[in-house]
Amino acid sequence: MHSKIISLWRKLDAENMALFNDIEKIDPALLNTRPTPEAWSVNHNVLHLMLAERNSLKYLEKKISFGEPIPKANYKSTLRWLALKLAFDVPMLKFKAPKAIATMPEILDYTDLKTQYALERSKFKHFLENLPEHLVEADLYKHPRAGKMTVLHMLDFFISHAKRHRNQIKRTIKNF
Repeated sequence: MHSKIISLWRKLDAENMALFNDIEKIDPALLNTRPTPEAWSVNHNVLHLMLAERNSLKYLEKKISFGEPIPKANYKSTLRWLALKLAFDVPMLKFKAPKAIATMPEILDYTDLKTQYALERSKFKHFLENLPEHLVEADLYKHPRAGKMTVLHMLDFFISHAKRHRNQIKRTIKNF
C-alpha cells in the first residue's frame, strides 16, 4: 500500500475507533432514537458512514474495471477537495445526504451494523492495498457534489466526514 494511503487509512481508522468508543458508552436502547423527527439517530449516522464508504468503493471498482486510462489529477482536483474540506469543517453548514445514501430503515441493530461496517472497511482496505501505484494520484474518485479527485483526497474527506458525524452523534447524545 502506498505510504500516503497508509497514513490516511490509519487516521481514518483512529477516527472510526473513537466513534465506536463514543457509541459504546450510550445506552443501547437509545441508539435508534432521533433527537427530532427530521434528525438521524446514532445508528443512522453509522449506517450513513458505512454506505458512503461502500458506495465509494463500488464506484472505484467500476471505474477501474472499464480498463480506460484515468488521467492524473491536476490543480482542479485539489481545489475541489479543498473546497469540500473547508465546507465540511464548518459545523454551521448543513448538507443533505446524497439520495443514494439518504434513505434508511427506522430501526437498525447496532451489533449487526458494526459487524457489517467492519466487513465493508476490510474490503476497502484490501482494495487500497492492491491499488496500482499510478492510480494513487489519478482522478479516480468522484464525490457526489465536489466532483473528481484522488483516492488520497477521498480518504482525507472520509476523515472529515467521520469527524463531522461523530460530532453530530455527540450532539444527539446530549439530547438524551
